[in-house]
Formats: sequence, structure tokens, C-alpha cells
Amino acid sequence: MSNPNHISHDAGYYASVNDYDGLGETSDDADSAIGDTESSTTTLTDSLTPSVMDYRFENGRRYHAYKDGSYALPNDEPELERLDLQHRLWRLSLDGALYLSPLPPSTNSVLDLGTGTGIWAIEFADENPSATVTGVDLSPVQPRWIPPNCQFQIDDIEEEWTYPLPIPDPASGEVSRGRGFDFIHGRMLNLGVKDWPRLFRQSFTHLRPGGYFEAQEFEQTVHCEADSPKQGVALRKWSDRVSDAAKKAGINTQASRHFDQQLREAGFVDVTSKHFRWPVGPWPEGENSKKEKTLGVWVQGNAVAALEAVALGMLSRYEGWSKEQVLGLVREAREEVVDMEFHQYINMNVHYARKPGPTNTAFTASATAE
Repeated sequence: MSNPNHISHDAGYYASVNDYDGLGETSDDADSAIGDTESSTTTLTDSLTPSVMDYRFENGRRYHAYKDGSYALPNDEPELERLDLQHRLWRLSLDGALYLSPLPPSTNSVLDLGTGTGIWAIEFADENPSATVTGVDLSPVQPRWIPPNCQFQIDDIEEEWTYPLPIPDPASGEVSRGRGFDFIHGRMLNLGVKDWPRLFRQSFTHLRPGGYFEAQEFEQTVHCEADSPKQGVALRKWSDRVSDAAKKAGINTQASRHFDQQLREAGFVDVTSKHFRWPVGPWPEGENSKKEKTLGVWVQGNAVAALEAVALGMLSRYEGWSKEQVLGLVREAREEVVDMEFHQYINMNVHYARKPGPTNTAFTASATAE
């Protein structure tokens, strides 16, 4: 991350864990995906078909309409707020960075898979104005006011991609503008993607030579420290039941454990993995306890909201549970989440890899000029 040739991550943004004294006590820059509307340009239009906006309402929550039922988590306001909090968690985990891939300054075209509220795409576009960023999702829930170099599309990333393929010019070997991506990013897609190897193959195909793919994912299993005053039961039960339901939907909640091998099989090189721990609650002690305690507070807030959001759709659709049954399990797990005597944590993984070939430098001059 210290390579001066990498794209800037804006050193003033999330610069220090000293900025994080507690949940909500951050700079105004981090509060919303809406951004500075005075310097933004709207690219979202009213051309969306009515069917895309005809959301499903189920058990008191709102769900996507496009490809109805293919994703079991809601897209209502409480969930969108949680996703923005989750984004802040990742930035704190990565010491302020949006990604770990060693992107060159010539990075021009970026694709954000499962963009959600669009906050990652918007912040990448803001921090790298010479790059064009496209966010894709099943739900049209992104803000209307966005940077002029950012756009959003409604699509299913598990279907066949229709983006123009990166075909090198026979003479120069360079890929023309508008074809392929220099960077493809996906985060927290584990409860939506059924076929990771296919996603990796499609990403490989649509990357320009030298381009990077990065996945930031979680493992569904909840772990408990051996010396925890209380050993967790309810939160692990919640996790196991969700994993069982996900399996029936064709989803492997531990998929990220296999990413290294699957990325290599897709043709990627320089495959790199980084592992992080998210404590559930501000219980960590020791040398890095300030950052970990802040992470813990935010993970705690994220978990309180996620317990219902994740379980309602998964358990009612794939296990036949009633709303009352789900909420009963959620209450049990929530008691552990807010109890400081349960020292539990979740493993988070970042994997990035490069498509072989020289990096396309065709846009370096124009990017520098801007």
C-alpha cells in the first residue's frame, strides 16, 4: 500500500484509528453514499422499467424485484444503512483503503460487483477522477447524485456478462477504450453468489491484460476465544442455521476458503490472500486494542441489524420457518452480541489476483493530464 505508483487512497480519509473513538464519531466524509451534491452529476435516470421497482414485501421487509427471489437479503432503508456501516468497517479494517490490489496509475475502467448502496463505487470515483467506475446490482437503490465518472446498472452478475470484450490491437497490443476492465471488485457477495468459479472465469475474460480482480468476503462461522468468560451458543446456532438454509439455495457460506485455488484455476496469477478478524463487541485487549475495540463496536452494530436481515429471508424461504421462529432465534443471538462476556469474532478474507500480461498503459498520459 505504500508504493507511490499506486492509485491514491486519499491519505486524509480514514487516516488514523485515532479518528475512531466510537460508533458514529467519524469525519463527515464517511457518513453517507450521497456525497457532495454540489460537485456531483446525476446519471441515474427515470428510465427504469416499472417491474424493477415493483419490490417484494415479505415479513415486514422489502426485497429486490429484478430476478425476484435470487437474493434473500432485503433492500429497504434499515438494510441500506447497515451496508454503509459495513463499508466503514471495511475501510477501518484496511487502514483507510478501498482495496488491497497493487493497481497501477493507468487504471481506467473499474467494475464493482453487487454494489449495493454504491458507496464503494462512489468513493473510488471521487478519489480517482481519471477512472470510470460502473457499479452493478439487482436493486436500483443507489443515490441519484453521484460523481460524473460513476454509473450504476441493474443486472445479475451470475448471468452471462455482455460487456465488450477486451480485444488487443494486433499492432500495438493495447486494448481500446470502452473494452474490458482494469479492476473488478466484489465485496460481501457470499450470500448471493452460487457459482464462484464461473464468476472468476467471467472476471478473467473481461479484464484487460494486467488487470486485477479483488474479493472481500466473510466466513459465516462464528468463533469464540478459548478464554472467553462465556462460550457462545446462540450466535453460532444462528450462523449454522443460516448456513444450512444457504446450502439449500446452492450457496456455500465458507466459499472464500477456496478462492486461492479457484482464482488460479481461472487463469489468474500473483494470487494473494489477506486475513482479518472482526471482533463482535469491544472486548479485545492488547497492543492494537484501540482499533480492534472500534472495530468491535461497529461489528456489534452491524450484527444487531444483520441478524434479522439475513435470517428472515434465508430461513423462511429455504427452511420453512415462520417469522416468529426466526425472530426468536434472532433475539437469542442478539443477547450474545451485546453481552461483553462473549468474546466472539468472525474471519474476513481479502483475495486479489492479476490477469497475465502487461498492464495497458494507453491512458496513462490522459490520466496524468487530468
